[in-house]
Amino acid sequence: MMMKTCISCKQEKPAEDYRAARRMKDGRCGKCRACEAAYSRRYKATGPETRPEHREAISEFAAHVAATKNATPRWPKGE
Repeated sequence: MMMKTCISCKQEKPAEDYRAARRMKDGRCGKCRACEAAYSRRYKATGPETRPEHREAISEFAAHVAATKNATPRWPKGE
């Protein structure tokens, strides 16, 4: 059984405790599933989408895109 050390918790665990990652040399992710789950829970609780300034920036960008989407054609017709 292959063992691997998690880059987050620094514990040595069996390779089956890591998700598959084709880009890695050994074919497994660097963080164990438990550390990835903990990170995901922390991000969802405090991620940028929970901050009001992030929501404002997204709505301003969406309004800008909607206003400029059909304002001018990309390629002039008939030239």
